[in-house]
Amino acid sequence: MAKSRQLRENRRAAGEEWGDQGFAFASRTGTALDTANVRREFKAACKAAKLGEHWTPRELRHSFVSLMYSSGVPAQEIARLAGHSNTRTTEVV
Repeated sequence: MAKSRQLRENRRAAGEEWGDQGFAFASRTGTALDTANVRREFKAACKAAKLGEHWTPRELRHSFVSLMYSSGVPAQEIARLAGHSNTRTTEVV
């Protein structure tokens, strides 16, 4: 779905509650996302994809690191991409 179309649909659905603050990723009413918003939407996406409801956003980060490592990406590069301060954290994950 095109961004502008999605934005129009979100505004229409939120009605008077819409609070566009210019966020690239926003709640259904255009406001800042909080932890509860992200977890709720992530859970719904996992359910829709028939992955189950036990997944958390944090597991995406762990999966990213594991997949990069198993693909042969050097630990230094993975640490940089994941925002780890050193490779020790990357190697433990």
